[in-house]
Parts: sequence; structure tokens; C-alpha cells
Amino acid sequence: YRVKTALLAILGYLVIFGMLGVLLMISLLCVWAALSGHAWWLVLVKAKLILVLPALGFVILRSLWVRIKAPTGYRVQKAQCPRLFDEVAHLSSRLRTPRIHRILIVNDFNAAIAQVPRLGIFGWQRNYLILGLPLLLELSTEQARAVLAHELGHLSGNHSRFGAWIYRVRLSWCHILAAFNQMKHGSWQFPARFFDWYAPYFSAYSFALARANEYEADAVAASLTSSRGMASALVAVAALPAVDHERYWEPLSKRVGTEPVAPRTPVSDFARHLRNRALDTSGCQELLNKIMAKATNHSDTHPSLRDRLAALGAQAELSLPSGASAADEWIGSMTGPILAEFDRQWLQDNEGTWTEQFAHREKMKLRLLELEQKDPAQQTREERWEAILLNEYLRPDVDALPSYEHYKADYPTDSAADLSIGRLLLRRHDETGLQYLEKATEQFQLAGAACENALWYAENTNDLPLADKWKRRAEQQFDLEIMNRQEQTILSPQDRLKRTTLSHEALARIRQQLQLVPEVESIWICEKDIKILPNHPVYVLSAQPRRLLSDSKRKAVLDQLTSGVQYPGNVFVILTSGNSNMISETVRALGVKLF
Repeated sequence: YRVKTALLAILGYLVIFGMLGVLLMISLLCVWAALSGHAWWLVLVKAKLILVLPALGFVILRSLWVRIKAPTGYRVQKAQCPRLFDEVAHLSSRLRTPRIHRILIVNDFNAAIAQVPRLGIFGWQRNYLILGLPLLLELSTEQARAVLAHELGHLSGNHSRFGAWIYRVRLSWCHILAAFNQMKHGSWQFPARFFDWYAPYFSAYSFALARANEYEADAVAASLTSSRGMASALVAVAALPAVDHERYWEPLSKRVGTEPVAPRTPVSDFARHLRNRALDTSGCQELLNKIMAKATNHSDTHPSLRDRLAALGAQAELSLPSGASAADEWIGSMTGPILAEFDRQWLQDNEGTWTEQFAHREKMKLRLLELEQKDPAQQTREERWEAILLNEYLRPDVDALPSYEHYKADYPTDSAADLSIGRLLLRRHDETGLQYLEKATEQFQLAGAACENALWYAENTNDLPLADKWKRRAEQQFDLEIMNRQEQTILSPQDRLKRTTLSHEALARIRQQLQLVPEVESIWICEKDIKILPNHPVYVLSAQPRRLLSDSKRKAVLDQLTSGVQYPGNVFVILTSGNSNMISETVRALGVKLF
């Protein structure tokens, strides 16, 4: 297995350097032809190879030139945080890791190593150490040292060098594939098929080694600190983010829409909250029991907390620093400026949304008041449903389940009510909610939300077979939604078209609107063959302009034909003087001429 994994890792780089070899051969061929004599140069010119070969070389070079974005965060210097840099240098020396070039502080409960190749796909890594300020604020120095040693262990030259190398290669290919997929130029199509196959396949094949490397990094960290310290850090990292969410961030999010002005220092307030809080022993034990009940799965290389503690021979105990935190020891006086910067970033990211949400909530209150003042007997079905939704959103302390159940009794075929009833039942751990979600999945637009709620329940009750079932259904629904989105929003020459099923009256209404566009001489209409949601038709129109149009005028006419006309479904409009003549010919052959 290790040999096959190594060969598979080498394969990716062989393909890359093979493409470079082709590029070099093309360059040498052009130079040789230019220097070898007049006859060969004429052959290249007459065969147009003098244009084709450099173009091919350019395509190969562009397809290999990929930039991977560096992580962002508050960069600290050694003069600002000497103790932190000394700690990193000490651990790096003992673990024989490559040099850490930059240390970034981020506003997440996290720690990570990021390697960003300066030469893109060709490597020459710049190593970033990313440390979350919440993690440093909430962990003791010993706990944070264990976390830091674990992350550096992934780069270690000691212990399992092969496993660490495979771990880094997996991450590199994930970054490379993500960067390639964001590239806009068409030259990416050249190596696309190989990399789209190779990166996921290599990631899956090397999964076992990556999982083993997590255990190895834990063992390395324990050897540099202590098994108890490493175990304590693992428990804190697993549990404290949930505690933070419940005690601070969730109450903060509930203030959105109720207060007109966003808080100015939410991150600094969070730091003050941490210094004054005390853990609820019973609540924390319940949380730990839930985390410890979760089993290792195949969606993450990180083993479950239960398995990681078992490997260390340690127990699950959650503790807070009794004295100074890691932030006090390692960051010191820089904590204030970093908190101020995170406050500024939070406000920049959230202030606009906060203001909009408050204004939106005020409108919702007025709308609910308007609906409640109306005689219930005079309310339409839509108004009654809207009132129930507004009540649940604006009055979260009032149980909305009876309202949904009464509505469902009056409108038994409404799948949206099934979704809401199922969601609320599962939130109170009533398994009968799954029956309602099952009904909700019968409506395509609700199936994704139904799967998410069922999966949430299965994972929170640690029902692994149930979670696996709903995860598969969620993935299938996600694939169907992507296919449906493509059918509804993309038109290509490979799509099958058919004669429209619109009635004469519907065609007449469309014709009347289209005739108001003076630049168009004639128009044909047909339909796209839809597989996922055939009851949501997509229409394709081919319009013949009266004369040649400039680019700006052409865009204006297309906008008028697309947005200025009411169609009974999605529509694609093609002007026949453009680049879609193949589709236009099909529309004219199969479609109905409107005028």
C-alpha cells in the first residue's frame, strides 16, 4: 500500500514535468528550424506550424501556471511577540521542521499549517503558521503548546517522514485543484480531465495514511509536552467552540434585527466574556458525552475525539486555564491591537447586514400586525402561511408547532407544512418528525432542506446508520439540484430541443409583446428537453434582427427580448447574427414561427 501510494504521488508530478518536457521540445523545435536553414523554415511557415507550435506551447505553459492564494490574518513579527516566536523556533528545532516563514493570528478557534508554493504547481513552499486568537485566549500555555506541536508534527522530519510527506502532498493537490477550478482561461481544459480524476483519486487512496498521520502528530505532541496536556488540548478544541457559540455568539446573533446599531467591539467583548465566565459542570459533561459518543467517520482525516484519547491512554476532562492563558504568555501586549483589528473587520463585514436586518425586521413586524388585524375567516391560504412564518421568526419564545399542525389539518397536501412540522419535532428529539420530512422530500424544492434536518437529527443522536442514509440522500439531492440548475440556466449545442407545448393563446400573448421590439424581423420558439423538472419548461427563442447591430445595440435588444417580455418559464434568446447559429438552425427546424 505504501509503495502504491508513493507511486501514485509521483505520477502527478511526472505528468506535470511531462507537459513541461513537451513545452521544451516545442521551443527547441522552433529554434532548430530557425537555425537549420531556409527550407525547414519555409515548411513550418507553409504548414502554419510556426503559429501552431508556439500557441500550443503557450497553452501548456498557461495550464501549468496557477497561483494559490496565501492565507490571510493578522501577521505578527518577532519583535512584537518574541515569546511566541521563541516557542515556535524551539518546537521546530526539536521536530526538524522546515522554516516557518510567517505567523498569522486569525479570529477562529483553530490552529493550522498552510504551505503556499511560490512557484504554483512547481512548489518552493512558503510556510504559514495560523493561530486562532480565541484558541490562545482559552487554552493554557501547555495546552496551546500541545496544539502547536501537533500542527508542526505534520511537517516534522522525525518519526514518520513518509506519512508526513503524503499528508503534505494531499493538501497540495487539494489547493492546486481548487486553484485550477477558479481559472478562467480556456487553456485549463488541456490538463483538466487528468487533474479532475487524479486529485480526488489520490486523496481517497491516501486517506488511510493521512488518518495515521493525525495519530502520529498527536503522539509527537504528547512526547514534547505530556499525554495529559495533549489530551486536555484535544478536549478543549473539541468542546469550547460549542460553549462559545452557546454562551456568546448565539445570543449576539439574536440581537440582529432587534437593535438598530451593531455592537462596535464584539470581539473585544468576547475576550472580556472569557475572562469572567465559569463553566457549567453538568452542561459541559453533557456536551462531552455527546462529543465522545461520535464515532470516527470517512468524511474527515481527523479521528474522533474518543479514538484520539484512547490512543493517548487519556480520559476526557475539560479544564480552563487557572492562571495566564497562552495569549497572555505568547502575545502579551499585542492582544489589544489584534482585538481592535478584529473588531474593525467584524464591523466592516457585518454592519451593513445588521442595519438591513433591523429595517427588514421592522417591516416584518408591520406586515404581521396587518395580517393579525385581518379577520381569520377572510385570510387567504397564502396569508395564513405567511403569518405563521412571521410569528415563528419574530416570536421565537412562542411554540410555533400547533400553528403549523392546524394549518396542515386544513391543507393536508402542503409539503412545506410537513417540512416545518418535521423540523420542529426533531428539534425536541421527537423521531416522528422523520415521517413528516419523508413527505416533504416528495417536493423537489423542499427535499434538500428535509435531508439537512434529518441528517442533523441523526448526527446529534449519534445514529450512524440513519445518518449514513440521509447523507446519501442529501448528496443525491445535491447532485440533482446541480443538474436542474444546469438545465435551467445553461444552453449548449448538445442540448436536445423539441417543439413547444404552449397553447395558441399563450403563443399569441408572447407574440404581442415581442412585436413591440422594432429591431427584430422574425422570431421562432421551441423548448429545451428537461429531465429533472419537466413541469418547469425552458424556452429557446431565435430572433432575426432587421439589420446588423453594434455590440451595445445587440445587448440592448437581447435584454429587451429576455427581460422585457413575460414568459411562462425560463428563456434563452439567440440573435442569429451571433455565435449560436447552430442552435438557431435547430430552433427554426423544430420550433414555431411567431412572426
